[in-house]
Amino acid sequence: MQRACNELGFEIIFADSPQGKGRIERSFNTFQDRLISELRLNRIKDMDNANRYLQDVFIPTFWRSHIQVISKNDSSEFTSVPEHINLENICCLERI
Repeated sequence: MQRACNELGFEIIFADSPQGKGRIERSFNTFQDRLISELRLNRIKDMDNANRYLQDVFIPTFWRSHIQVISKNDSSEFTSVPEHINLENICCLERI
């Protein structure tokens, strides 16, 4: 992961402080606590239906209400991958 990020010019910033880790840890706890209750309420008992519920209902609803940040403008900050960069050669396991 570090090598691929370096080649793409990304800097990985690690959350070493409790404050930095707090939001994601709270999110994981919410997922764990709420998800079990949601599955029980919807009488979901098998993995296929649980995965479908996660993808179609639970994650989109949770994401919209708790995680998603609404942009202040309509323009995108994403840029195209430059032609000289081959993502298949960068985003792969490299044996040394």
